[in-house]
Amino acid sequence: METIEIEAKKGKAYFTPEKFLSIQEASDHLSDYARRNNIKPNTINMINNIQNMDSYMDFFKNTRERFCVSSLQHVTTKVGAEQIVMSEGFKSSKGNLGKYTEGVFLSWWSAVAPEGDISSWSDGDNFSKSPALKEDASRYGNFRFSFPLSELICAYKEQYCGGGEPQLRVLGTKMFKYEISHVVLIHSPGTDQFDDLQPVLLSVQPEMYHVEYDSKSYDMRWAPESKFSGHKEEPQGLLYFVWNHLEVAFNVPEAGALSFPRQALLDHLSACEPGEPYLQSPDPKMTKAKADKILGSLKDKYTKEKPVMQMRVLAPISENRMEALEGEHRGKITKKMYYTGEPKKIKRSLSEEEPTGI
Repeated sequence: METIEIEAKKGKAYFTPEKFLSIQEASDHLSDYARRNNIKPNTINMINNIQNMDSYMDFFKNTRERFCVSSLQHVTTKVGAEQIVMSEGFKSSKGNLGKYTEGVFLSWWSAVAPEGDISSWSDGDNFSKSPALKEDASRYGNFRFSFPLSELICAYKEQYCGGGEPQLRVLGTKMFKYEISHVVLIHSPGTDQFDDLQPVLLSVQPEMYHVEYDSKSYDMRWAPESKFSGHKEEPQGLLYFVWNHLEVAFNVPEAGALSFPRQALLDHLSACEPGEPYLQSPDPKMTKAKADKILGSLKDKYTKEKPVMQMRVLAPISENRMEALEGEHRGKITKKMYYTGEPKKIKRSLSEEEPTGI
């Protein structure tokens, strides 16, 4: 269960498999990694930021308050959103988290901030809410797909589990500069390469776990240890803390996707503000107002509405006019023509075997 270095969008990141680490355990594992690799511990930002938290631990640390993870989100850029809608699915990417993800392709999601009042998690204006709990912004782009957890699991069950129940396991803990992310892996029951990983279950002693899952109700509960990402210090400014994040990775075969009908994707797509730090550079970030306009155009482009066909009532034709027509074309027409009441326009009988447009 050694900590390894992994790729990150910005700076260095680390991963410890098989366990959801606490804040203190994260510090211990990173310190051990530094010793094994002859690195000075104070050069690893996460260790320094955890030390910064010591004086404020009682203020920001969550006392195991839980909330139900009822929805997951996949946030992306303008280009990414259109590709998902156009292809009707969330394509997987190759895993980079050590031996358990070698040759494994994953579709990545994260927990949506809890709905309702979470004011009990706030300790005054001096503390800034962590990015994981911000409902109106994301560091990963301006376009957010949000689906109920139960709907995602049912779709995965139908597409990749042959009707069996998807398995949820503790993949491990990712550690960035300020973020400690617990990663839940979801895989099919026919896959045995993850059998060494601990299953995510409904615990008899919930205080011992960061994440719980009830396979009967598809309910997931999460107790992030850190609630805030920083504290305002005068005159120093903002003192940054580490914070918790919950990610869910669906094991999808290479070149596969977690698929949904196009209209369902459009219905579950919304715009949001860019979070800080923005992690999708060089893709440009934009305001929510601009993203809303782009989203409107995207929905207009891909929403298929059945055209409403309007039938035109033909004006009655007089006997005199019919006689005149027959006289003009005596012996030359084999099918009756009906006058529409418009000058110089002739409409054929609906008995002809040609497309009518109706």
